[in-house]
Amino acid sequence: MILSGVRRHNKVNKGYLQSFLTGQMTSTSVGIIARECHKGAMALRRHNSFYSNGQVTNLPPPKSHIHLIGIGGTGLSNIAYYLSSRGYKITGSELQHNPATDWLKREGIKVFQSHKVSNILSDTKLIIKSAAVRDNNPEIKEALRLKIPVIKYAQALGLLMAEKTGIAISGTHGKTTTTALISYLLSKAKLNPSFMVGGVLRDFESGSVFGKGRHFVAEACEYDRSFHHLPAKIKIINNIEPDHMDYYKTWAKLVESFRQFIATTPRDGFVIANMANSGVRECLRKKIDAHIIAFGPMPSRACQWYPKNIRVINDRWHFEVWHKGRKYGNFVNSLPGEHNILNAIVAIIVADILKVNKNIIRKALAGFKGVHRRFEIVGRVKGRLVIDDYGHHPTELKTVVDTARKLFPERRRWLIFQPHLYSRTKLFLNDFAKVLSGNEIVLIPPIYAARDVTPAQRVTSSEELVKRIVHYGGRAKYLPDFPSTVKYLKENTIPGDVIITIGAGDVWEIGQELIKQLK
Repeated sequence: MILSGVRRHNKVNKGYLQSFLTGQMTSTSVGIIARECHKGAMALRRHNSFYSNGQVTNLPPPKSHIHLIGIGGTGLSNIAYYLSSRGYKITGSELQHNPATDWLKREGIKVFQSHKVSNILSDTKLIIKSAAVRDNNPEIKEALRLKIPVIKYAQALGLLMAEKTGIAISGTHGKTTTTALISYLLSKAKLNPSFMVGGVLRDFESGSVFGKGRHFVAEACEYDRSFHHLPAKIKIINNIEPDHMDYYKTWAKLVESFRQFIATTPRDGFVIANMANSGVRECLRKKIDAHIIAFGPMPSRACQWYPKNIRVINDRWHFEVWHKGRKYGNFVNSLPGEHNILNAIVAIIVADILKVNKNIIRKALAGFKGVHRRFEIVGRVKGRLVIDDYGHHPTELKTVVDTARKLFPERRRWLIFQPHLYSRTKLFLNDFAKVLSGNEIVLIPPIYAARDVTPAQRVTSSEELVKRIVHYGGRAKYLPDFPSTVKYLKENTIPGDVIITIGAGDVWEIGQELIKQLK
């Protein structure tokens, strides 16, 4: 790709060599060769100078060695697979093995089970690190000593997107599913997109694909202002709610970060925005130059795209899509929940911009299998239904609970909620408790610390959340670890029960182990 100019130059030489030897070379021919030689030289220059003046301006050439620190994370594991598909030599390091590292190993990628100096090999051209990796990491220190450039995941994603027409999906909720839907739809439309999703698509059993088409679809995470690195032509804001407040500190700074994200959209680009969300409306108070396309859950003066006549038939969600007061079409969504209808509408809007045939859109939405860990049915065992979901924000948690109540109104429901981050649990303690204080039976294991690593950051506990749920009239129990949680479920659940594990950590292991023990 980078050397395409050089390759074109070689092809031109082949075509004109004979005419040159026979003396039949015209001035036009000379001009063509000169122009292609210049293009080839410029491509070669870019190829050899991806790092200059302390900045990584593009990726090193294919076959170069790139090392990823924190390769087991969702983002880095997907980018590792993507780069490997493009012909790069990829290695990575992770402190603990997980399904992502196991998958990468099966794909032939070397994963070191530690962070140490010896993991930085002599031929390493570039280091990509997770945002959670600190500057005192031994591999980072060694890279700096060897003058190997180090960039964050988001910067690498931005470099990849810059090579194509970018489509970036942001928002507090719904990023992963919406990104996956758009990627799948464009694939079914034979546009052959590249994509990077914060989860694993069940249709591909991967969260990233290197496609030869001109579009690059990616999830745009707001943490650490990561999405500012993404040069997308189409940008989506699903919603804005308080989250990552350990980083942003104030609501105003969070909203301003989203505003800066969309402000760089080119004039001929599009911002697709959920105008029913107050945070999004606040973000868009300042004028931007790009085309704004508004959507929402119901007709309004502000929303151009919206659903009507939503109904559930045989566990599938049927709905109409309307655009500017006119019916656009009838659709069936394979994904459960009314929230996923809005995600589907965003995918429809993107497809409409790209002039995808409506019948292709309809078939893709109906056939999409979804993303692992998004209200995913992971097993049926001895009359029990086990579901897993990634939800870790009060709004996401409420969506899971509401969907389960609508789908299984007569069945006893168990919620195993693993809080994610001490800071987030503290901030939303009352909100979590209110959502979990219904008629479900709630089990709470210890908080998944993630990046909250210091004692000062551990500002609350799962026990406190249990107390708060009971205060609001709910039924909740704290269990100190996963084995005791599995044991409790095994002894107390009965045929007909629905068991839902929820959280952004490793709570899914409880469901898997329960299925194994009940078989």
